[in-house]
Amino acid sequence: MSTTYYTCAESIPAFLQERYIFMRETAYNAYRRSSYVLAHSLISIPSLVVLSIAFAATTFWAVRLDGGFSGFCFFFFTILSAFWAGSSFVTFLSGVVSHVKLGFTIVVAILAYCLLFSGFFISRDRIPSFWLWFHYISLVKYPYEAALQNEFHDPTKCFVRGVQMFDTTPLAAVPLSLKLNMLKSISNTLGMNITGNTCVVTGADILRQQGITDISKWNCLWITIAWGGTMQGWAKYLDSDALAASRFSADGERAHNSSEFQSPYFCKSTSKSEAALEEHPPPVFNQSLRTLQAPLLPLSVPPNSSGFRSSSSSSQEKLGLVLLDDSINKARDYHNRGSKLQNQYCGQRDFKLVSLLSSQILSSMAEATKSYAVVTGANKGIGFEICRQLASKGIVVVLTSRNEKRGLESVQKLKESGLSDFVVFHQLDVADINSIASLADFIKSQFGKLDILVNNAAILGTTIDLDALAASKITGTEDDFQNVWSKVSIQNYELAEECLNTNYYGAKRTAEALIPLLQLSDSPRIVNVSSFLSMLKNIPNEWAKGVFSDVDTFTEERIDELLSVFLKDFKEDSLETKGWPASLSAYALSKAAMNAHTRILAKKHPNFCINCICPGFVKTDMSNNTGTLSVDEAAEYLVKLALLPDGGPSGLFFILDELSCF
Repeated sequence: MSTTYYTCAESIPAFLQERYIFMRETAYNAYRRSSYVLAHSLISIPSLVVLSIAFAATTFWAVRLDGGFSGFCFFFFTILSAFWAGSSFVTFLSGVVSHVKLGFTIVVAILAYCLLFSGFFISRDRIPSFWLWFHYISLVKYPYEAALQNEFHDPTKCFVRGVQMFDTTPLAAVPLSLKLNMLKSISNTLGMNITGNTCVVTGADILRQQGITDISKWNCLWITIAWGGTMQGWAKYLDSDALAASRFSADGERAHNSSEFQSPYFCKSTSKSEAALEEHPPPVFNQSLRTLQAPLLPLSVPPNSSGFRSSSSSSQEKLGLVLLDDSINKARDYHNRGSKLQNQYCGQRDFKLVSLLSSQILSSMAEATKSYAVVTGANKGIGFEICRQLASKGIVVVLTSRNEKRGLESVQKLKESGLSDFVVFHQLDVADINSIASLADFIKSQFGKLDILVNNAAILGTTIDLDALAASKITGTEDDFQNVWSKVSIQNYELAEECLNTNYYGAKRTAEALIPLLQLSDSPRIVNVSSFLSMLKNIPNEWAKGVFSDVDTFTEERIDELLSVFLKDFKEDSLETKGWPASLSAYALSKAAMNAHTRILAKKHPNFCINCICPGFVKTDMSNNTGTLSVDEAAEYLVKLALLPDGGPSGLFFILDELSCF
């Protein structure tokens, strides 16, 4: 019984850490769940064998149990099966209950009932009839009965003789002669001849007293082994999160064996989205959608692509684009041709587009199951409005802010507007790894998964002359914007370093910490809030352009190298001579790096929809309210991108609701 408990206690944290690997690998169709069950079972056997031998040898020979070597072998297998069943049982529970403390509580509660009704504390004939079912499913019953039968199976062995019957009574201290006289009296009363050597209790009597007569010891052993195997299987097949992962896996396998479009720029669809498409076929729009060149995809760039103000509103309801005709085959060449597609097709306008789902279907999909979102830097501005719009769609939003007081005040505003059931607060400083880890632990314990991450937290990395900015009149064009900001902003090395650490490395660290939770979602989405300043045409440095464009050799290490060179040139006051942006340099580089990391993540996680978006020039505190778009207009584009249906685009850069060149 103690072996079962300690095995259970050991298994809970182990599988809770392992289940994220299981979810991820099965989601990517790396192997079948049955393969994992078999492998997990096999690799656990050696350690259980060693533990069982040590425990069985110590107990069997120290206590001098009966049976000799054959009895020891059976006792060893009984202990091994108990370890196996206990480990499997807790593996199952930790697959269903993904919280350590709650898991321990449930395990202890169930084991207490298993012990109570196993027949050890209460014999079977004394167990209430309405609890008798628990006796037969008890994890402890069968190894306990097997061990008892192994010890007391010999009907010729005597365990209590004559005067020994008094040893457990108050008469144990009386002289032997008196005990013999009492035996004679008992013999006369019962009409039997009971002497000091008469066998009073045999092994069969003990087993009968415990109610152990209907199942042989070998059957008890096989039942225990089968019990453990059943729990191992259920741990992987009945876990709701594993079922979600299996849907990913099944869809990926179907896609691999079919001719459907599998561009790495479109996240793989799940059964939910397929069912929605079958029920609501996507409408085809004869009217051209506004199309900007997608990064590395054969899409076109319209003449007016400033991204500050949109003249068309009809396309705002049609995010989620699918390429048709020969563009499909060309997009499939991504891994081999990389950024060559961007250069080859940028500016062409000869590809047909069709929307995946209308906004009505998008909304119904968002409300189908309870979803959870995290928005960074959300105590004001665009982040606050994103929280409001997501919460108004029934999504539970974790509003995060570096300043706890301001964050709590913002949450209170949303609650007062009727969204109290859909908004919670958690402090987050994206520049602090401990703060990020705390957020991840909070989401894991409260929700168990995450569906949407919006990386919105950012700083400008400059000091601004607010009076000069307020006096300037920005018309909304890119040239005018850059001219004005070059006059009102002042840069220094410390601010530039802080800007990169917050805008790029902060977003990167946050995504990496929350991806294990996003992997447990049916529809994981990451939206990185970017800027038009991140576009490569705004970075004069040709080497940097080459690094950001060469997707075939593009890695996170290359980004780190590029940013290190930038900071070195900044420190040496050689930004202009080396071809870096003249104004808002660190901000532009941080957002360009974020865009690049978006593509890396999209390739690494094909089941996610991961995109970056420029929300335009927005009236926020960062722009001193000199923008041309309101925060609710800007947030609307980001929310639509966060609610893309399965099969929507991934690894792309949007300006408002238009696809754009990086």
